[in-house]
Amino acid sequence: PISPQPPQLRPVASHATPTAVSRATPTSRRRIVEFCCGEASRIGRLAPPDCEVVRLTMREDLTTEADVRTAIAAVSQPGLPVLLFGSIPCTGGSPYVHLNWHLGPKTRQKIRAHRAKFRLLWRGFERVAAACMANDGSIAIEWPKACTYWKLPRVTAFLRRYALQPVDFDGCAYGLVSQVAKTAGMPIRKPWRIATNCAALRGLQRSCPHAPHEHVRLAFSSADTCYLGSHDEFLSSLCDSMCTSAGCN
Repeated sequence: PISPQPPQLRPVASHATPTAVSRATPTSRRRIVEFCCGEASRIGRLAPPDCEVVRLTMREDLTTEADVRTAIAAVSQPGLPVLLFGSIPCTGGSPYVHLNWHLGPKTRQKIRAHRAKFRLLWRGFERVAAACMANDGSIAIEWPKACTYWKLPRVTAFLRRYALQPVDFDGCAYGLVSQVAKTAGMPIRKPWRIATNCAALRGLQRSCPHAPHEHVRLAFSSADTCYLGSHDEFLSSLCDSMCTSAGCN
């Protein structure tokens, strides 16, 4: 058994590239702990003043015992409502892996490495989630809807254990559009899923409002990054909706 130690946290600044950071205020009444997020996550930037955000970023090695202990401590403060938000990289679970697998031994080696890292991160996440639930917290996991990790036995068992329900939405419903000149402004569907036991986050579910022919068709080539030029705006819209939802209050 682990006796959680208080996490060493520092205030978030717009330019910060910290290891484990927090945007805390004297009036913080709740906390979101981001597991494996980016160093400048929009949740941390858009959360309201009374919501402390702890970033445990991809820069850390969240496969180590020390960092898992830090995460457990972050979700274990008595009396403080906590949402554990998991954003473990989904690269090894991409639906296009089965195509890339045939590109050669080096590509297969990279895919195996991504999957091995996922397994290590997931073991740590399960421990943190158990501590969060023991503290009457909530859990959310975000991946693309088509990510094959959703179907892994260990993941499906986790979803059942903590009664996580799927919240599906399309990128275009949150303003994701093409930035390429010939298709500028056309919506990009890009389906996402958040599995959560935080009831009010289910309000994030939005159906695609467009006809199929209105979307940009992506082939996921090296040129697709230009189609996703509005990705930042899309994520800001999504995170703003999440942070202001009743469930986060």
